[in-house]
Amino acid sequence: MKRFKRIMVLTLAAVLSLSLGIPALATEIQTNQVVEGALAQVTALYEDVYTISDASAVLCGQESDEDGNIIYTVEASFKRTLKATDAMQIPAIQGMIRAKEALVDAAEIQAAEEYIAARIADMNDNYIGVAQGTNVTLRVTLPAVMPLSVPAGQMVTSNVIEVECGIGEEEYGALETIAPRNAAVQIAAGRNLVSEVAASSSDVSLMSADSYPHNERIRSYNRVAARNYAREWSCNKGISTDHATCHNPEYSFFPSKDCANFVSQCFVAGGLVPTDNVWKPYTSAWNTTGNNGNGLRQYVVNNDLFFKTTNIDKAFAGSIINQLNSDGSDAGHVGLIDQNDFYTVTFCAHTNCRSQKPVSFISHKNYYVPYYDSYGGAWVEP
Repeated sequence: MKRFKRIMVLTLAAVLSLSLGIPALATEIQTNQVVEGALAQVTALYEDVYTISDASAVLCGQESDEDGNIIYTVEASFKRTLKATDAMQIPAIQGMIRAKEALVDAAEIQAAEEYIAARIADMNDNYIGVAQGTNVTLRVTLPAVMPLSVPAGQMVTSNVIEVECGIGEEEYGALETIAPRNAAVQIAAGRNLVSEVAASSSDVSLMSADSYPHNERIRSYNRVAARNYAREWSCNKGISTDHATCHNPEYSFFPSKDCANFVSQCFVAGGLVPTDNVWKPYTSAWNTTGNNGNGLRQYVVNNDLFFKTTNIDKAFAGSIINQLNSDGSDAGHVGLIDQNDFYTVTFCAHTNCRSQKPVSFISHKNYYVPYYDSYGGAWVEP
């Protein structure tokens, strides 16, 4: 009799929860299932081209909307290792080679070969066989009324929960926006890159050690060393106040406005050291993004160190990512690209602190790229 009463109470509670619009699967067990399901969905996006390891997810927040749906905020982290075993297997590289094979001018062919060699060296040294970290902010919606086809206690499946990824501050979009770029897109990108290199071959010898078509200071910039610094001194706490995981004690930390200070530190770690009174700790050129006309972005462009572009394929690790407003104006926020294997691009930044986030986290953006590629020993043109 007691067992019968207990079943009746649980049944009544379930019916009442449906009538009140309270999610039927809001227990701790099902919440864990939602988090695990979200992690499975995001890692599945990458599994065709990467081997996934060290995958984990943490519940960061939970609230109900006006319809009674439960909205979870989840931070997912995992590592990706390319399944390709050589750079020649990367579609973008294949597109570059195809474009080079179509050239007939000797100078253009030489420029293309030098550029391709530089990108192949980067891929083989920094990506092939090297696990890359990835951190993704997810918003997961659990409906207020569960489908009758989902028995209580069973795993919440992908056709029940809705998973979105962060694409901006308080902005979310379809999870598929962070999926690796497909082969067709990469091949086209590789063709375009080499076509542009060939077109500029008459203006500059990309590998000339005796001539400096741009400020020779950029030759000292080891962009991968800068990337390593960015990874070491960034985190995914998403906060703007001073904290140990992001504050190198050798530098000051500026709460709520530390992004340019952080990128400047990355540059120094990469060997691009101050040589004047304009860019040094903590001048406007060092410490601001340049919306006032004399910040970090203006300094690297005016001194012929970096060029501005909207082409993500040119933004290799060690480049600046610059956030824009929806109207195309500068938003006053910068970070450092820490990986670009043509499939996936991520960045690190302060204010709010982010580490190895897909660039889709920022909806509107452009890039500032070093004129010299330290890994290929090549000059790079816009």
